[in-house]
Amino acid sequence: MDSSRYSIASGLTLGRRRHNANQFNIMVTGHSLSGKSSFIRTFQHTLNIKNKTSKTDKKKKIENQFNDLKIIDDENSSIAISLTPEMREDLNASPEIETFDFPPRNIVKPVASDILEIVEDGERINLRLIDTPGLPIPIHNISKNASDFDPKIVGEWCTSILLYIENQYEINLLEESRVRRNRRFPDSQVHVCLYLIDATTASVANGLTAIDIITIQKLAERVNLVPCLSKADLMTVKQLEKIKKAIRNDIDEHNLPIYMFDDDEDDDQDIKDQNAMFRNMIPFVLVNAEETEVGDRIGIEYIEEDGKHILGRQYTWGTVDVENPEHCDFCDVKTFLLETHINDLKQLTKDYYYESWRTNKLMEVKGAISKPIVSSGLRQSVAVPQNANITPPTSNHSSPMVTPQQPHQSVQPLTPQQVAMMAANNSYQPNVDE
Repeated sequence: MDSSRYSIASGLTLGRRRHNANQFNIMVTGHSLSGKSSFIRTFQHTLNIKNKTSKTDKKKKIENQFNDLKIIDDENSSIAISLTPEMREDLNASPEIETFDFPPRNIVKPVASDILEIVEDGERINLRLIDTPGLPIPIHNISKNASDFDPKIVGEWCTSILLYIENQYEINLLEESRVRRNRRFPDSQVHVCLYLIDATTASVANGLTAIDIITIQKLAERVNLVPCLSKADLMTVKQLEKIKKAIRNDIDEHNLPIYMFDDDEDDDQDIKDQNAMFRNMIPFVLVNAEETEVGDRIGIEYIEEDGKHILGRQYTWGTVDVENPEHCDFCDVKTFLLETHINDLKQLTKDYYYESWRTNKLMEVKGAISKPIVSSGLRQSVAVPQNANITPPTSNHSSPMVTPQQPHQSVQPLTPQQVAMMAANNSYQPNVDE
């Protein structure tokens, strides 16, 4: 695949080491019945977990301790805004984050795991796994033709996933807007999304379905997306080769902006070879471990073979070992997530996806904020150009992330959220005391 056609990382300088990788959040999404929850359970089972931090029994608060905010207009004029108690209450409120120990049976919206304190390759990581409802694929009508399915199916599902992702950006933006920031504020942004494609569905469709193509295009505008082929143990070696080739062709043909393991200019040859290896694996082949019901929960079951305990699946013809690189790519996925590319994924999330979303939000606010503002009994206005030209980081991303702001038709009242967003403007530099 030609990574330069649709990779968005090549325009950014990214560090490729594991320093300061404190919080890392992985979302697993994709086809209904593709084994998303099972993958999370298998993945959790292979981790070196030192501790779990549960947020289930209490509501997580963002302690936005705003006093007076200042909004800076294009002429560098400062306007103070005094927040009412009601505005402060709205700014301090944050959505409750539901968490789980193991993924629940029936998921109707994205749900995050407890924070798992793990150690991988000598590095301490606070890991959060996010499970999601399945994307319904009409089995009776699997097609590459976009006119063969109801767009409402994709619309409602994508809205649910994107809302979760953007809510985490909103939480981060509110924290940035604080006069006194908390340096230990947890990072809840989704750093990578594993998109699971059911192998049987991909075989019938001879690659990606039209629903997959549209969905990947939408999600990849907001998050690092890595396509994976799930339930690969149901396919023969030749079938897998054919499916992987078809999916790679679809990615090329539609310029899908997936995460492409791009090289940095200062990477040595070993790292470049490793990146090339990962690129050639796309889509990654996954197999989940056997599971068994334990009370009201689903647990992982080991297979005994030749005196060894194997994490995998047993068939009449033999055993599939999840942790055997010759059987699937599970270990390679775990390696790039938690070791080799964790910093790339985090930095790209911060420097590209979050900043692109933030830029769009600020443009929306500026388009609606050219209105009188009451401050200390005086009426003043903020002059903001309606067609601000703000450009995201240089990239080969085929889908533009930021569009010119359209002239607003009517002026809406200033909301607390808009106040917070304007406070996060690049011109505004709050004091960092914590």
